[in-house]
Amino acid sequence: MPCTQVAQRGPDRLTYDDGSGADKRSANDSSRLVSVQSGSLLLTADAARFPLEVFEDIIDAMNTRTLLAAAQVCAAWYPRAMRNLYYAIEISGRRSFDILFKQRRTSPYVKQWLATTRELRVRDGSTIAVQVGGRNPRFLHALPPALGHALFRVQRLAISGLRGDEHPTFFLGLSQFSSVVSLELSLCSLNHISQLRRIIYTFPLLTTLTLEDIQIAPHDTVSSVGASFRSPSDVHLRHLHITAHRKPEFIDWIAQSDLCASIEDLTIWLLVQDESARQSVGALLKSAGSSLTQLQSHIVHGDLVHNTALRSLDLYLNSVPLTAKNQGLNTDKLARQLHGVLSTVRSHELEHIAIATSIHCNKKDTILAAILEHLASALEHLDLRALHAAMSQPCFDALKAVDVKMDMRGLRMDKGGLQRRSKAEVEEFSRTFEAMFRGFLRPWSDRGIVKRFTWVRMP
Repeated sequence: MPCTQVAQRGPDRLTYDDGSGADKRSANDSSRLVSVQSGSLLLTADAARFPLEVFEDIIDAMNTRTLLAAAQVCAAWYPRAMRNLYYAIEISGRRSFDILFKQRRTSPYVKQWLATTRELRVRDGSTIAVQVGGRNPRFLHALPPALGHALFRVQRLAISGLRGDEHPTFFLGLSQFSSVVSLELSLCSLNHISQLRRIIYTFPLLTTLTLEDIQIAPHDTVSSVGASFRSPSDVHLRHLHITAHRKPEFIDWIAQSDLCASIEDLTIWLLVQDESARQSVGALLKSAGSSLTQLQSHIVHGDLVHNTALRSLDLYLNSVPLTAKNQGLNTDKLARQLHGVLSTVRSHELEHIAIATSIHCNKKDTILAAILEHLASALEHLDLRALHAAMSQPCFDALKAVDVKMDMRGLRMDKGGLQRRSKAEVEEFSRTFEAMFRGFLRPWSDRGIVKRFTWVRMP
């Protein structure tokens, strides 16, 4: 049985948390396991009438608490329930780490099931150096040497809260997770890009890399760690996902390495808008080249001239502020941003495009009908020839579907969550605005490929 069951993760997750809760392993747990494995617990007569596969499908859909009970039902259920319990483990504090480490040492059954774990999520968010009594609440430095050997079959590894001052044993011990194919790093603050590079290159089987809000010390630069460094030939990323609230300096290093040489799926969510960020994204896209088939780009977009095999493109554009004035200016910015991306497309294999943006109104007393009137006038006088010409390029001949998603929550609710417009008023605005925006995409609308127009509204 798992050592701790406090918080629920889902049907196939085991969560080690710091919250209150009893240790589910008892003193006589070993003897109970022996009796289960010897077959002393049997299926009831009614249950025996159903194929075991039916029960296994049900067990796969159970949450953690139910799995704990299912593991004690009978010998036939035990392996499936335990496999689901240990399939994914989350460690979110020093206490839970200590519990798991102790039970791995003392229980051969825990050690046996840890060898079946495929997903490990670790969160070390403590910023305190030493607690009362001299105990260090941080534990990431001890994780690889303490548990890496037992969790050697982990394929998906997620680490949150890593700091650049971790003990060298952390970086040395990572190699014990030799089966990792998917790595997620989030909320990490590193001293040098070389530390990030060292972590990534530790996993020769790595194909999926997710980086969320990774901070590198300001004094560090790509050149200071060797911009010409090339990744080992046995590291071939296929999926790369980057999310940042500020420009991550490591993008330049990734673009200059060989990590993007075989990238098929790229997601870039940058909440910064400057020329430097745009150039970095462009360099990343150039590095991916013709291997890239799927791209999701948020706010900051780069040239797609090198991505000649692109098949799916998701664009999140700048939000549209609605006022009774300057609608021509707002719609012109949206048109120029969309044209700036579409005019660089060179792939003749593009089949799907998704366009998303949000609409908000800063003044709660602004009448939506007045906005629509000014917006209709602005669109009538807006020069869309360049945008429509870009949409009519031969490279879009294979395009089958264009989906549009508009987030309307900013119209009905203010930043404080207070309702300021009726649902009917927002609905009417949505229908009228949709008709206008279809004209915005007229070349594709005329072809009948604007398949779906989705509005995200408040209930």
